[in-house]
Amino acid sequence: MIKRIMLSCALLLAVPNCGAALKAVVEALPTVIQYVQDAQLILDQIDLAAEPILELKADEALQAKYRVAMDTARKSLQVALRMTRGGEELSQDKVNEAFSSFRDSYLQLTALLEQAGLMSPGGRMAAAPGVPVITVAQPLAMSTGQ
Repeated sequence: MIKRIMLSCALLLAVPNCGAALKAVVEALPTVIQYVQDAQLILDQIDLAAEPILELKADEALQAKYRVAMDTARKSLQVALRMTRGGEELSQDKVNEAFSSFRDSYLQLTALLEQAGLMSPGGRMAAAPGVPVITVAQPLAMSTGQ
């Protein structure tokens, strides 16, 4: 579903004078899908930065822990999406409940990265040679339930 939305947005951007249509599509996206998409992009960003560093460290135990933590975070997003049935008329309490597992798994992932020295508490990720330091934004879903 998210891939279809992204494809639709890309097509609207490619067609001249479709700025208003794109704005309408973006405004119509349910909050839940926005949270899931935002979190997936951030997890991808973390993964792209962490993988080269983990390979350089050559610590198989750390790599295994990282893969489990990343997989858990990704799967929890799918659970949240299914719990909310695509964002149909949800109360804020239901959204908070749906993303509670993601919040927990994301905190575990970032704690692992901090303990391994790959991320600072502020979200800055250490760089591998030739890779710039990046600052990871906090996912929008982390603000639910607080």
